[in-house]
Amino acid sequence: DFVDAATVERILDAYSSKSAARPESDGDSTMQLPVPPKPAGFCLQTLVLTQRLSKLVRRDPMIYLARFFMLIFVSIFFSVVYIETRNRIQQQAIQRFFFSIFIIGVSSNFAVVVVFAGNMELSAVQREVKDGQYSPLAFFIAQQLVQIPAMFLLGIAALVPMFGIGQPHWPSFGAALY
Repeated sequence: DFVDAATVERILDAYSSKSAARPESDGDSTMQLPVPPKPAGFCLQTLVLTQRLSKLVRRDPMIYLARFFMLIFVSIFFSVVYIETRNRIQQQAIQRFFFSIFIIGVSSNFAVVVVFAGNMELSAVQREVKDGQYSPLAFFIAQQLVQIPAMFLLGIAALVPMFGIGQPHWPSFGAALY
């Protein structure tokens, strides 16, 4: 309905003339396939994946940067709300406990932001591992190389305002961060 019959005939004739020009395979001839390239080694896979994940962190600020600044804001907010817990007296013991729980609980809930991105990444990783692009262990190690320093920075962002304003016992900073 879109073109006339003469145009269709011309296209079909051109197709048959191209297929007639191709040599027919007798089924016995073998064709040499190119040798596939040697797969990348484990260290190279880990290096490339670490670079890729680092680039993703730089390009998607929601993963770490937005959480970093929100943790600072939330920690300052709760530190100001519970400013009276600086007085180490018995009447402030429960409020000081709630202050610590709010800092820990709210900062932990910021990880919910990453769940959707992690699910999408899991689908991509499963497909790439199935295609043989890299090993799951290389991806795991690359993830840890990127995430562990970022988690420590997020912990510092949550705890420094708390320790600075709320004045908990500073020698316990390392234990709180860990």
